[in-house]
Amino acid sequence: MTSKVNALTREGYFEVYNMADVPAQSKGPFGSAPNPLYTAIKHKAGVAPCTADVLDVLKSVQVLTTASDALAVGLDSPTGKLMGSWAVLNTEQIAVYGGAQTAVLAAAAPLGVNGVAPEGAGLINYSPQMTGDVPYQTVVNFTSDPLLIVPPNQFPGLGIIAQWWDLPDLSTPYIAGDDPQDQAERLSNALAKEFIMNDYVATARALVEWPG
Repeated sequence: MTSKVNALTREGYFEVYNMADVPAQSKGPFGSAPNPLYTAIKHKAGVAPCTADVLDVLKSVQVLTTASDALAVGLDSPTGKLMGSWAVLNTEQIAVYGGAQTAVLAAAAPLGVNGVAPEGAGLINYSPQMTGDVPYQTVVNFTSDPLLIVPPNQFPGLGIIAQWWDLPDLSTPYIAGDDPQDQAERLSNALAKEFIMNDYVATARALVEWPG
């Protein structure tokens, strides 16, 4: 018999972030020039060059907090355009259940008269995708996750040391001037529903009482 704890590991969700854009042209004080990072990751004949010296510069970045810092390594503000779908396949019943992923838009202004918000660019949310035991202590306050903002050295056992892969999360600010709590509240309000509707199927089975 499968325990309830094990059953919970079979359900979950995943998040997709546009942490930054990689433009083909870098912006500088003297105009635009080819972006070395774009050239390093752009596939040619099905293979990306992965230029070592360019990627090493990016990996050496600890945290990007200003637009000029990001532009210096070939990154620009994220502009979104992410989309996706999901599907669950039931091979025994030959059935598929699916739907569209929920997308969050960075808007430059409130909704217009036609109900469409003008698109804006979010803040850059970049953190090196590293492994190991390097703590992300310098920007641990960029999240509202209670497990990450509790200093483990002050409250042993109550928090965990944030790693590079823990950030950004859905509370990392995408709007200038917001803090993680503001971001979390904005997102919760945007995704909140006024009511929930559900469908169900009820079937009746005949009960047979055997003699004896």
